[in-house]
Amino acid sequence: MKTTSDPVSPPHPQPPEVRLDAGHDRAARTPHSDDTTTIRRRYDQLMSRLRRIAIDPVRRVPENDYLPALHRGALTLTKRVYHEIRLSTAKGGDTPSDQISPTALLKVGESLLDRHDQQQQLLAELKELSLELCGLISEMPRERPPKYTKIVELTDRIIEQSATQTTIEQVLPQPGLPITEILTGELPTSYTRVYVEAITAAQLIAWTARAHKAIKSREQLQHIMIAALLRDVGCLVIDPHVIHNHEQLKQTQLGLYRRHPRLSAAMIGRMRRPPISVARLVARHHERLDGTGFPAQLSDLQFNEALRLLTAATDYVAMYRSTAPVNHFVTHPESRRREMAQDLSSRAKRGQLDHDWVERILIGSEQSNELASPEKTGTPPQLPKQHQLHSDHVRPSAPHHQTQLPNDEVTTHQSIVAQPH
Repeated sequence: MKTTSDPVSPPHPQPPEVRLDAGHDRAARTPHSDDTTTIRRRYDQLMSRLRRIAIDPVRRVPENDYLPALHRGALTLTKRVYHEIRLSTAKGGDTPSDQISPTALLKVGESLLDRHDQQQQLLAELKELSLELCGLISEMPRERPPKYTKIVELTDRIIEQSATQTTIEQVLPQPGLPITEILTGELPTSYTRVYVEAITAAQLIAWTARAHKAIKSREQLQHIMIAALLRDVGCLVIDPHVIHNHEQLKQTQLGLYRRHPRLSAAMIGRMRRPPISVARLVARHHERLDGTGFPAQLSDLQFNEALRLLTAATDYVAMYRSTAPVNHFVTHPESRRREMAQDLSSRAKRGQLDHDWVERILIGSEQSNELASPEKTGTPPQLPKQHQLHSDHVRPSAPHHQTQLPNDEVTTHQSIVAQPH
């Protein structure tokens, strides 16, 4: 199937070029010449990266305020560095007014651009995989099912990619990003959310199962991932408006939406060689342990391990639809992930989702390669105390980055105040 070529967005306005003036040549002859030269070199490198981002529309995802916000934040910080260097040079660098560390400010700006690059890479990978899935299953409503082996090959690619990552942050884009809106126009379909959430769920399942060694059989893992990839193919015969706004639907439209798990399972039945377990998982992916799910209102005893993982991953991925203010991505990058963890924990405490799988997902969102191995310790990895689902408080508010960017200013706080030598 042909896919449309990537639209080229108009370049984001180029940041004004700010250069260190001749006064800094005088600073190079001061006793602090080495420090000043290093700061100036890092400043020039940071500005060069900002200009490169601004004039390269191919790498910039269109219709997205998040990535430009990151580089605007870094630009604001680099301007402040420029101002502080000039102030320090003019007053000898040892006056009480020189209270902000240019080096620390540069570190903040560089970290913003690092996040920009990481999110760009994750979005590019998500787009590539979504395009491949779209090419495979977009014809299913027309009774042209894909070859089962092609779906298996796609799961193998996702498993291989997840094997090199140590945290979920390296697998999934930052929560709160308007991912569907970002990739709308990038995929040749009106059902962008179906494909994007399918890939995201499969990535989450692959990483969680591998990190915790909880699914021993690769074949079983593939079956769960295939169910995640195909669970919403029944939505391809429903009006996209109904899919995107099912939380506000009237009763008749809601009934149509709630039939999609069975429609998806019926479409899978047309494929050659799909295991019956995959169709069964797909038909039940909206069920909940307490019987409040749909379409069959199954309860705890009717859930096997694979379905417990699939339902927990389905709910976690659905939370990505909720977006966060752009400024939160610059000043509070982890705020949306904390909110999602609280919500997922609450659902587990109410008995809707499996406690163990929710813990594993939340551990993955906070820890890196320090996860305990069940094979080495003999016990499953324990969730840190602040994330225990049985505690009185689901998750305490963790400290986060306090850099503020109102009106192109940076609020001074401890991490950027110059430390006495």
